[in-house]
Amino acid sequence: PESCSGSREGDLCVDCPEGLFPSDGSCSECNFVEVSGILYPWVPLLVGPAIILVKHKYSNDTPRNWGHWHYQMAALLTILLRNYQAVAFALKADVQFPKSVRDHWSVWSFLLDI
Repeated sequence: PESCSGSREGDLCVDCPEGLFPSDGSCSECNFVEVSGILYPWVPLLVGPAIILVKHKYSNDTPRNWGHWHYQMAALLTILLRNYQAVAFALKADVQFPKSVRDHWSVWSFLLDI
């Protein structure tokens, strides 16, 4: 425990003290929004149904319109977003990637906030 860096603790130095969360090899303090109960569950409860209703409205269109360019773009953007979110999640795993891979993939880390 005395040899852990970044205020980490525990036998393997993977835990953070109460009120802190692991971030980039050290422990960071949660901000007001994260601990207040505003962000979760209220934002998903309010925003989620709106997203579902919009997606439902557009998915009920006739098959003849499915080939329209805006449906194709929506499908392409959904696939790209999910792919690069998976890349960003892989970087958050406790795995040591080569520097070239880590530098290249870190560009997509902002997608975890979407």
